[in-house]
Amino acid sequence: MGGRSVPFLVRRLEDAPSAKLTDLLAKVSSTGSEFYRQRKMIWQARAAYLLGEMGAEARSAEANLSKAAVSGDRGLRQAATVALMKIRHQPPDSLIQKLKDTSDWQAWGDNAIMAAQFGALAESAVPILFGALENTNNLIQAQSLVALGMIAQQPDQCIPAILPFLTSPNVSDRQRAMGALLSFGTNALRARKAIQAALTDSDPWIRQQAEIANKTLERTESSEERSKSVEPNGAANVSQPLRSETDGPSSAAGSSR
Repeated sequence: MGGRSVPFLVRRLEDAPSAKLTDLLAKVSSTGSEFYRQRKMIWQARAAYLLGEMGAEARSAEANLSKAAVSGDRGLRQAATVALMKIRHQPPDSLIQKLKDTSDWQAWGDNAIMAAQFGALAESAVPILFGALENTNNLIQAQSLVALGMIAQQPDQCIPAILPFLTSPNVSDRQRAMGALLSFGTNALRARKAIQAALTDSDPWIRQQAEIANKTLERTESSEERSKSVEPNGAANVSQPLRSETDGPSSAAGSSR
């Protein structure tokens, strides 16, 4: 995707819900009006995300993104703020620094998700997110789970810290934990037993995701077993740990729950 895509994405970003159509839908069905509004916001947030991924090529969209960064919609506001930082080549350090203050759980959650949108570049946030998993505020714990999945680094430390939430009595916690684990891709092999146990979870979404993950991990495990061989010099040739093959979207899905 090159700079030629910027005008199209800007149009998407500016494609706010039509007041006329929203009013019309409201007269017919309040559910239809709300569905329309939410779909528009998703499209706008996605446009902001893609502009950010283009980096400096999307500089012409800064004014539009600045407007979106003060939107009343939380998702759009976050996506636009991160996009501006990426276009300006600003690291997530300022967002990560703010995570040390948990006094305002909502602001903390916004900063956690925005920092996590930088992926591996936000790895320095992982220790702070670990600590937040022990916070007494369940909403901070929830955003920590989502953010750890989005960053998807340090699986040796992250996966054991996420696992206890997979057996939480709170279904939302279990959903976020499953989403976070899946974000680590085949590195989640070490959580195989917990994922297998989730096949009987009371929540259908968790069962579905556990089934998909279990099949993938079965193939990975079989592949790794086959790849183990003895080289001519007698040294064992063991395949290297696989990196995560998934990104934002399982996390994104979790963040919307």
